[in-house]
Amino acid sequence: MPITVVQGGPIPNGVVFNAAQNTDARTAIANVNLPDVWRGGRTISNTALVRVDSQGNDANGRANLQAQLNGVGGASTIAHVLVDASVGAVSGQAQAAQALYAIRQIRGALQNSLSSGTTFYVTGTPQ
Repeated sequence: MPITVVQGGPIPNGVVFNAAQNTDARTAIANVNLPDVWRGGRTISNTALVRVDSQGNDANGRANLQAQLNGVGGASTIAHVLVDASVGAVSGQAQAAQALYAIRQIRGALQNSLSSGTTFYVTGTPQ
């Protein structure tokens, strides 16, 4: 099954952000790498104003990615994506192309979440 990206509801603990934070968020998102998506409990990309954290897995085993404002106590999430483990299943001779396709879908979902204020779900397998 190819990768699909589906829009969900509002971002949990979502906050309003300014143009400079938006620009930094887009840079942080562009620097997310596929192997880091499933390395829970750590920052996987960081800029001066925004970081992307892998928060571990949710109750359904999906990687929980959040772009969050730096230096903010409490709610700070500005983009939120849940990624099925199958999205990282790359293998065979087309492994490099599959990995590139998968990370582009994940980054695109993060960008869409940033723009819309909603959670996105990334499912399927790269082909």
